[in-house]
Amino acid sequence: MSSILFPSSYYNHLEKHSQLANDLFFQKRSIYVPEQPLLSEFLFELNVEAYRLRYGHRDDVEDDIRDAREYDVVDLADLGDDSDWGKVTDWNNMPQIWQLLCRIRYQCEEFDDNHPAQQRLRVLNWMIELLVEMQMERLTAAIGSGELAKPLYQYERK
Repeated sequence: MSSILFPSSYYNHLEKHSQLANDLFFQKRSIYVPEQPLLSEFLFELNVEAYRLRYGHRDDVEDDIRDAREYDVVDLADLGDDSDWGKVTDWNNMPQIWQLLCRIRYQCEEFDDNHPAQQRLRVLNWMIELLVEMQMERLTAAIGSGELAKPLYQYERK
């Protein structure tokens, strides 16, 4: 399995442009994240942990992490469909954010049960589960009301 270290600026972009991702995070973070980091820091550090675990044997890992932390150009639109980040066209679109969060979770697949980041990974898993629940509630309500023509995937804060 490979691990991709996404630049911190990508996570900053997600935090800045996705009310949906922020709301998911703030609903779940207090459970296992007492220090209350920002969404971008939380997800980037999970990615860093996964990258270190996978490539910690290499001499240039810390250089890669420093470069990813300092990379400040956000050219997500230029990434296109070759990148999970480039595929996001609407930062409050439930399926698109679900797919992105799942891709971030995939980076952490090598964590064992005793890995120090396991509790933070649980928060990410709960965010994904909550997103699925929200989508299912909207679908169920739409079926019941006969309004299936409306966009069920667009997040609107209540």
